[in-house]
Amino acid sequence: MTSPTEKGFNAGREPANKGKKYPPEVLTPDEVRGLIEACSSRAPTGIRNRALIVAMYRGGLRVGETLALRPKDVDTTAGTLTVLHGKGDRRRVVGLDPGAMPLSAAGSKQDTHWGSTDMHPCSAPSRASH
Repeated sequence: MTSPTEKGFNAGREPANKGKKYPPEVLTPDEVRGLIEACSSRAPTGIRNRALIVAMYRGGLRVGETLALRPKDVDTTAGTLTVLHGKGDRRRVVGLDPGAMPLSAAGSKQDTHWGSTDMHPCSAPSRASH
C-alpha cells in the first residue's frame, strides 16, 4: 500500500474538485483597511505595499498586473493605471477613484517597478538604509 505522500499515489484519479467552480472570496472594506493600516506609512516598502493593495482592491487588478506596473503607468491627472499585459496579454486602462490615486502615485515613486525584484513580492528587500 502506498502512502498519500508518495509519488504516484493519485495516479489515474481525478481531482476531487475537478469541474467545480467556487465563488471568489471578496475582502470586506474593514479587512482591506486593516491590511493597509498594517503597512508602514514611512518605510519605502510599506508605501509600496499600500499602493499595491489599493491598486488591487480599488482598481480590480490582479497580483501580476499590479507588480508589473511602472511609474509611467500611473497617470495622476487622469486618475488611471495602465495595465500593459493583462489577462490574455491585453492592454487596458483602469480608473481609480480620487481617494485611491494619491496612494497609488506615492507607491509608484518608490521603485522603478512595483514588483521591483525577481524575488517573491513579500520577500523583496527594502532599499532603505538600516
